Amino acid sequence: MPSPLQIEVPDAAPRPDTPQDADGGTRHAHRGAYEHLWAEHRYSIVGLSIKHSRTAAGKLGRTPHVLSFLGFLARHRNERRRGLNHALLSVYDHLQPHLERLEREKLVEAILSGDSNIDRMLYDLVCSTQKAGLYGCRLFFPPRALNKFWDYGEQPGLQVLLGPRMVHIPFAVVRKRLESLSGIHGAGLHERLAALKAGVSRDEYDTWPELFRMALEDHLLVAVLPTAVRLHPRVGLPFPEAAVEDVGPMHAALLALERLWDADPEMVPHLPPVEHWRAAMSPERLPWARPVEPDSIDIAIGMVSEEFADQLDLECGRKAGNEAVPDEGPTENREEAPESDEDDVPGLD
Repeated sequence: MPSPLQIEVPDAAPRPDTPQDADGGTRHAHRGAYEHLWAEHRYSIVGLSIKHSRTAAGKLGRTPHVLSFLGFLARHRNERRRGLNHALLSVYDHLQPHLERLEREKLVEAILSGDSNIDRMLYDLVCSTQKAGLYGCRLFFPPRALNKFWDYGEQPGLQVLLGPRMVHIPFAVVRKRLESLSGIHGAGLHERLAALKAGVSRDEYDTWPELFRMALEDHLLVAVLPTAVRLHPRVGLPFPEAAVEDVGPMHAALLALERLWDADPEMVPHLPPVEHWRAAMSPERLPWARPVEPDSIDIAIGMVSEEFADQLDLECGRKAGNEAVPDEGPTENREEAPESDEDDVPGLD
């Protein structure tokens, strides 16, 4: 798998001086966004091991290593959780102040006995007690959409973290994506989403069209539990009318990268070969975004590639011109990662 520094940077035309965040819909990713993403993944990683949890947390130190962090999540997304009971008890700790003694005893017994309903029991309590910090807890979601979370602040909708950049997906565009990817429209789409809001059995969900289920899971829309499936509580219904988004060239390049990462999570956090990236920016592959000028495609790919290269230089301890980045010292009140030989991003030793 090529690293970002090995990606060809197209040079088909001079690059304009683009002001920071000038391409609407995308902006530079910030620490708060990655800390929110880590909060959602934390107990899932605790279920792997405490050492893994410390390693992941350490990647978001004073100088966040966001590429390495995303690579870590991708690398371990399908790993068996040997410490699952520990992770489930951590979720229980958030809930137990709201429960009566008999309820607490029932939950603990279900966790320790491996009851197949425990995930449903815990997640339903997360929702009923409005433990918003656990709505996106990845213990309850499929190992997809690892770089996404639902936002409820000034920009409600789906946030997608793509290394040094982040992209916001409004609800109207999410609906357009679901319709385009699944072929389910109008009342049929609303009926299924409403059923998920009320909760459906896992057996019923597994009979739904595969393309629809993949679209739901790639947009972090459903908690998929052993015995039940639930709509993410941040997703309000009904969805607004489907909309096609006006995007700039850099925005389009990032949307194409999102699709490529969704299709092959093993690629995260690397960039694809340029020819694959160009193809992913075609109107057929991005029907929810208005086409950009063909002459701007290579320029946009080059701009994103350069930002990834700059981020990798930062994570490798280099500045422009290969100058060393000064040691910033330890960060207060933050767990630091132990030494690790995991190669989440090539060159990060």
